[in-house]
Amino acid sequence: MSSKLVIYIILNKLNGVLHLLLQLIMEMKITKQGLQNYFFISLGSFILALGVVGFLAPNKIASSGTAGLAIIFITFSIYPLVY
Repeated sequence: MSSKLVIYIILNKLNGVLHLLLQLIMEMKITKQGLQNYFFISLGSFILALGVVGFLAPNKIASSGTAGLAIIFITFSIYPLVY
């Protein structure tokens, strides 16, 4: 099988998936409560990111979850990573 044919098949399948996702998004109803939920989730994520970058990571305090794992990885990494 040639590489052009493989690329064509992959792009064709991807186009179908993207079309289906677009249809699902267009059928969704956006409510005031839904927008409010998205706003507060985004605000909370932003505050958490500020806390991790501004306080936890510079002081090498590992919290729980993926942020803590990232801090541990940066602390013990052999590659010089900069915040």
